[in-house]
Amino acid sequence: MSFTITLNGENIGTVTGWRNKKGANIVPIETPGADSDETEMVDMLGTIKFLEVSGVITGTFDSIQEKIFDIEALIDGDQETTYELVSNFVVNNTDYGTSAATKTLHVKVVDFDGDWEAPGFNRYNYRLKVITGKQEV
Repeated sequence: MSFTITLNGENIGTVTGWRNKKGANIVPIETPGADSDETEMVDMLGTIKFLEVSGVITGTFDSIQEKIFDIEALIDGDQETTYELVSNFVVNNTDYGTSAATKTLHVKVVDFDGDWEAPGFNRYNYRLKVITGKQEV
């Protein structure tokens, strides 16, 4: 099965890797004069989830370059807008539906980079890091 991905309505190639990272911002509050097993642990800010997607874009040099510019434009220094990331990728988590379905996530782009593949420079291997969140209205 081939996994595809679109970001902001644009197909950005074939998924070659997908990494989930979910964490909490736990603040330790030590007890003066007590051992570490007395440390209070407080979740001050809730959880956060990052996705790191690896993929490949193929085509002509010009068409790949245009797609790169389109993705980079989503990292505009303002980041007020959430974008839709749609993929049929499946992990062992009900957030992602089933292999027959696609799932839309609302994301902000954190980082995007990649490498051109020679000869011909008609293949671009990329890494995209996004943070998931709620849809902005």
